[in-house]
Amino acid sequence: MEQTPEVEEIVAVDKAARIEEIFRGFEAKGAVGAAGDASYLFELEGDDGGTHLLKVAPSGVTWESGYSGAADVSVKLSVDDFLAIADGTFDGRLAVASERIEVDGNMELAEGLVGFIEPEETL
Repeated sequence: MEQTPEVEEIVAVDKAARIEEIFRGFEAKGAVGAAGDASYLFELEGDDGGTHLLKVAPSGVTWESGYSGAADVSVKLSVDDFLAIADGTFDGRLAVASERIEVDGNMELAEGLVGFIEPEETL
């Protein structure tokens, strides 16, 4: 009798739900230490991607999915890289250095974004 090889159980990640959870987390976290208003447009490429606008102000953070206007900073990257950065398994600075992220707009505001996106324990 032949033995069948063990099959690893693969848990599919609902990327759309995880993306929403991350952006809702930004809203819940707030903008502690924000010096002023700023807007960040995330253009996520791939399955379950799309555009997401974060508006950051000393009074709080708001998120809008499907946004198509202008922003102070535009960030373009794959869904998988975005999730990996947010989950702390991929360094955002390395992603920029390896050109896996395209950043346009106000670079001073963009620099502050790294600390805002990455989990606090990885900083």
